[in-house]
Amino acid sequence: MHGTEILHNLLQEHATLRARLQEWDGALHQASGTSYEQCQEALRILRNLCRVFEHQIRHHFREEETVLYAAVEFRFPRLRAFLGELRHEHDVVRQVFDEFHRELIHFNASGDLRHLPQLGRELIRTLLAHIDREEFELHPLILREFREDDWREVSRLYVESEVA
Repeated sequence: MHGTEILHNLLQEHATLRARLQEWDGALHQASGTSYEQCQEALRILRNLCRVFEHQIRHHFREEETVLYAAVEFRFPRLRAFLGELRHEHDVVRQVFDEFHRELIHFNASGDLRHLPQLGRELIRTLLAHIDREEFELHPLILREFREDDWREVSRLYVESEVA
């Protein structure tokens, strides 16, 4: 797979994540409803989204960290701090997702929303801000500055990584 295809795939995954986050937001709103049926339907949606999201997010982040970020760091050592911030944002998203998942289990068992809506909104906000940083700061730089040998390095890293 050519390096530009890998970047294109990451952008498509961002679009899919944005759509899932809209579903997530709708389900959070529904979970705050007053009827039992609404809450149960929201719970079903959120459980399904968590299963999909967990796999999708973890794979996406691993792909970015082991392939794209590594190639950018090699080509632009001056961006190590920025890439460190992006990696930290991945860690924050993972942490908030794990907290949300624990709250979802609590909600499932007790019917008590506790912190579920706040954590869900925090997850949406954090992930959207992260995606925006990548798409508006990192990706334009890559598209503008990468040469053909840089794209070959992205492809090599992709093939050699466990995400391929």
